[in-house]
Amino acid sequence: MQCPRCSDKLSAIDTAEGPTVDFCVSCGGTWYDDGELEAVLGLSRRVRIRKLAFDSCPGPDCPRCSSPMEEVGYPPEQPVRIDVCTACHGIWLDVSELAQLRTARGGRPKAHEYKAESGGAF
Repeated sequence: MQCPRCSDKLSAIDTAEGPTVDFCVSCGGTWYDDGELEAVLGLSRRVRIRKLAFDSCPGPDCPRCSSPMEEVGYPPEQPVRIDVCTACHGIWLDVSELAQLRTARGGRPKAHEYKAESGGAF
């Protein structure tokens, strides 16, 4: 797969929470297939971020299926702008957005996410 931001090749990386995600070494962005981000954030399996997101606008093309993604705000209480695929339901996070999502949901970013600006978070 190619990065939707810089077009470099994405690399598969195992997360501490279980899912294998696709990471861009060049820009630090991360691709989560449907349900993977929810697992990384520790959300219930019934929670689907794409259904709770709001305030959408066009985003880049999906690296998995090439469909257009939508940039949306999530969570509603303290929205972070993330990209969600309208077809395969995967989610693209730019370099610091995972740490921002953890903070917005009342959690604390993990130690490696603090370094997101200089090398990415997954």
